[in-house]
Amino acid sequence: MIKSNEIKLTEQQNHRLKAVAFPFSLRRVRKRRTFEQDIQDLIQFKQKFGHTAVPDDYDNSSAFTNRINAIRWGRISLTAEQRQALNDIGFAWTAEERKKQRDEVAAALRRKEAADYIED
Repeated sequence: MIKSNEIKLTEQQNHRLKAVAFPFSLRRVRKRRTFEQDIQDLIQFKQKFGHTAVPDDYDNSSAFTNRINAIRWGRISLTAEQRQALNDIGFAWTAEERKKQRDEVAAALRRKEAADYIED
């Protein structure tokens, strides 16, 4: 008999449950994101939107959004190298920087639309 928490299982029962990937723990296991994943996702975000001002409601409050906010608000300790990596891609640390980045992207888009209109 195998004792799993307070329930005793036979070898056969244990084997059958493992075969169907039975979650023996009720605690949800979260895969932790790495800083490298955050950087790659931030680079992709910047390529798509033109800035690093990830909004709070981006991607339905995904793990990425939560981590970016935690980094921005200082809830995650960063090494000097990590901080420099964020600076190198133009990370918006403050609300003012985020607003400035979004405004610059919007202005560039308006200039492009105006230029396209004049060419037509």
